Amino acid sequence: MTRKIAVFLFSFMLAYGVGRAWMYAMKMNAKPAPTSARLIDCDPNQVRGIRLLRKDGTTLEFHRLDQPRAGVPSTVQLSSSQWRMMGSPEVEAEASILARLASMACDLYNPHPAEGEKFTESAGAAKGLELVMQKDDVSTVHALDFGPIAADRQALVRYRGAGEPVQVHVTPKLLELSSLPIAEYRNLKVLRLNGDQVMMASVLDGKKERFTLERDGAGWSIHQMEKKVSDGGEKANQYVNRLGTLRALSAKPAEGAKCEARPFKVRIRLTGVGGRDEDLYLDYDQAGPIRACDTARDSFFEVHRDLLKYVDVPAKALSL
Repeated sequence: MTRKIAVFLFSFMLAYGVGRAWMYAMKMNAKPAPTSARLIDCDPNQVRGIRLLRKDGTTLEFHRLDQPRAGVPSTVQLSSSQWRMMGSPEVEAEASILARLASMACDLYNPHPAEGEKFTESAGAAKGLELVMQKDDVSTVHALDFGPIAADRQALVRYRGAGEPVQVHVTPKLLELSSLPIAEYRNLKVLRLNGDQVMMASVLDGKKERFTLERDGAGWSIHQMEKKVSDGGEKANQYVNRLGTLRALSAKPAEGAKCEARPFKVRIRLTGVGGRDEDLYLDYDQAGPIRACDTARDSFFEVHRDLLKYVDVPAKALSL
């Protein structure tokens, strides 16, 4: 009898111990994960200026033009940001690149420490990146000096902020974006709207309508003189997307001059989502590039003459 009681007590204690251990393990797993540390404690929308210091001695400077909007999500504001590339002349900068630089710099979580590693010349065309932050009317500058690519294929950088400089490994993409050819930082996209944002496109020879494309579900309908003449096929979709991705060969500031005050042969009137409207004016000669002006941009453009074979088509060429 005593032996049975001893076995029972042993079994009970063993079960109790296993149960306590299991509960402790569950409790430990339920604890929140350690908070990730960022190299630069910032919100990308706090970045109001970016300077790229190049190995050839030049400095590319960019200023953000749009202002913070209360109640608008940070990611939405960043995706629609507008930037200016300083210089003579000042030109509009490629916002997608500047937004990515700001976002990547503010998202460097838990970088690998690299104190003591030899800091030599940058592996790219850029030797440094400076971010000008604005928070509560206080401006601060955060700098990253670019070094070589490390053995782990990350970029060695030296961060200079408010405290002592530190060396860490970060994604090499930051160095790559900072080392692009200068021309790629200029915004040469002619339209503000993308093709998928266009709801209606009217093509006019001077003041005479050639045809109008209206978005109809997943496709398009083709109208002339306010009457539907046919459904648009894939060619209609390609037509609009070609306009939405149109990039110029060159651009110069319009300095407030109006597109409609200049000579033009073709006008394309675009209506986008949310009531966003813009007009594209095209003028050209027997040879040479097309002169383009868009009412949503403060620039005059030259675009490749190949655009004519996309634009100068009859309505029936876009039908199903």
